[in-house]
Amino acid sequence: MNLSGKTAMFRLSPRSEDVLKPVVGNQPAFEALIMSADSLGLWIDAAPKGTDIEPHAVGVFLVKWEYVATLEIEMSLEPPPPRTVIGFKPL
Repeated sequence: MNLSGKTAMFRLSPRSEDVLKPVVGNQPAFEALIMSADSLGLWIDAAPKGTDIEPHAVGVFLVKWEYVATLEIEMSLEPPPPRTVIGFKPL
């Protein structure tokens, strides 16, 4: 599943709440835009409040997979592709 470009609600594991407290504050869950996903984890656009970021730059940080307890995203199902009709022709 391609998670890039999706906004997700992250629920953190108890251990990661302490590790990520400087970034997300004292909360067990936070919402962020996923910029990219790889084998290390999720690169998200959630720069800490009050951080000075260069114009036209995006503040991203890595949330390692081991820190994520659950990830909640909203999805809409795509309609199935049209099927070609096969069958017998009457004689």
